[in-house]
Amino acid sequence: MVKKFLSKLNQWFNACLIEKNPVIVEEMARYNQICGRIEDHRKRAKMVAGLYLRYGILHRSSLREFEKRLCTRPFPESRYSRQSSLEKMEERLEMAENIVFDVWDVLLCTGLDAFQMRALCECEALHPGISEYGGSFWVDSASDDFSTLHLAVKKVTLDNAVMHTLWKTLRDRGKNICFYNNSDYDDQFVMSLLREHGYHGDFFPGDKKEAVRVTAEAQACAQDEWGAVHLYRNIHHLGNPYRTYYDHNAVTCLTDRIGNLLLHGDEREKSIFYEYGTTCGGILTCGFCQWLNDLADRKNIDLFLFVARDGDIMQKIYQRHYAKHESAYLAFSRFASFELIFGDYPEEYIDKNIKPRMARRNCDNTIAAVLRECGLDFMESRLPDEELDKTDILNEERYEAFKQFLLRHKGEIAAHFQTSCEAAAQYYGQLCRGHHNICVVDLGWHGKSIIYLKYFMEKKCGMDVRVTGAMIGAAPEVVVQDYIRKDMINVYAFENDKWRSPGSRNGEQMDYQEILCTELLFSSPKDTLLRYTLGEKGETVFLYGRKNENVYAIQEIHRGISDFAEKFAPIRRQCGFRVLARDAYTPLYYTLKNKKLCSWLFENYREEINAINGFE
Repeated sequence: MVKKFLSKLNQWFNACLIEKNPVIVEEMARYNQICGRIEDHRKRAKMVAGLYLRYGILHRSSLREFEKRLCTRPFPESRYSRQSSLEKMEERLEMAENIVFDVWDVLLCTGLDAFQMRALCECEALHPGISEYGGSFWVDSASDDFSTLHLAVKKVTLDNAVMHTLWKTLRDRGKNICFYNNSDYDDQFVMSLLREHGYHGDFFPGDKKEAVRVTAEAQACAQDEWGAVHLYRNIHHLGNPYRTYYDHNAVTCLTDRIGNLLLHGDEREKSIFYEYGTTCGGILTCGFCQWLNDLADRKNIDLFLFVARDGDIMQKIYQRHYAKHESAYLAFSRFASFELIFGDYPEEYIDKNIKPRMARRNCDNTIAAVLRECGLDFMESRLPDEELDKTDILNEERYEAFKQFLLRHKGEIAAHFQTSCEAAAQYYGQLCRGHHNICVVDLGWHGKSIIYLKYFMEKKCGMDVRVTGAMIGAAPEVVVQDYIRKDMINVYAFENDKWRSPGSRNGEQMDYQEILCTELLFSSPKDTLLRYTLGEKGETVFLYGRKNENVYAIQEIHRGISDFAEKFAPIRRQCGFRVLARDAYTPLYYTLKNKKLCSWLFENYREEINAINGFE
């Protein structure tokens, strides 16, 4: 009777206090995914009770607590817990003749943890149950097919470039170097892995292995009774990275370990821009490029046009690591495209290009200046006939009159822009020659670049092409959502900016700072395109604005993205991993919630004064 009562009480407790609390359910699912389900009922009850005390009674959200802790962490991350410098390690090893390197997590490291490695092996071997075992028992259970196990391990093995350099330097100095196999894998397999990554040498004698185990020291060197110096520091313990991911899976685990290796693998403090590109831009760019290939297979796309300037680093990563279909970088800007659509949509030109100039500060907003910036200087002579003066300030009072003035002279303006249209048509035609299903790739948010190009190429020029678009994210405006529903634009990470992220913050819109920091990831060191024109020989000539003042910041971000992709893309390709949009976008989301970092990026990146603002 008592047992029955206690059983019902336990069911009531679970139903009312735990199962209805999404945070507790989420935490339990997360723990089970990472560590496995707790079979001991008492231990499980103790853990559930602890979760209830933390998130049930106190009504604390785990995600909000995480975000609060994240915002208090210093940056850049690479400043802390870095590997010792090569110079210091070489100096300490100068007097040693015999040096022993640990293989795993010193020279080489796996991109997956033990749990993910077992899961990958089960998938590769199609041998159900392998992932349920742990430790050496898992290795023994896979002994029937060591080739599959070894192949899986090879696919996810990373080389530590810093320690590789140290090994090479010591070898060139004539040091006696041995390797220590600190794993459950046999020596022959480990040696083959070392050879694949360019190492060669002998293993430390097996009967002396235990003797070289060292006590827990902060430094990576210790000397044993045989005079051998042992290098053993674990790469994965460096830095304690705080940019964790919402879901723990093979892709996020690999991403985390590559980021740790790039940020903490040597003693150099990386710039915040490099760190931002590595931790946020790398996985998002790689995931987006993979999705583009999937999109091309579904839609029979035969050419990707990555539009300037957001498409710069995207096209470079796609061309180097994902080039399944043809791609090209398209010199483009919305400002230049306004001239291409004026003939048929003059009001679009005026509302999107002229009207925003009224809100400018610290700029020359006279009508004469606006005409000059738009390349319409010849219209100044016609102003007196319309009771407008070139010294008048363009404001709400004069905007409607100025708009009507431009509309009345739209024929002359369209004729003036005809050269730009001819140059653009020639340029686009050369890039698209031999292709019929074109996909224009952009970051987001409103898809105007895609729609303008679609109109100009399909309607105005009558090119035999079908143009669609692909973006990372889209804004929630009704017209943008209609573009998506009509299959004119395809979106990777989120179909509107209300889909911010998983978790408790879902539903918040991006603020201006967050949008600018997102665009910073995919900017370009190139200058802004003002317009297309024709040269003396009839060739297309590009006219650019003033020099970009953010070259250093952008180049550092691109270097971080490129370094990440260099390590991530080959492993992803060999393992067949699919980068879900949720995993690709979440690191950026959590970073943007770090208001200190977001504010620093915003303040130290010079917001570009574009063509619409007159470059003043």
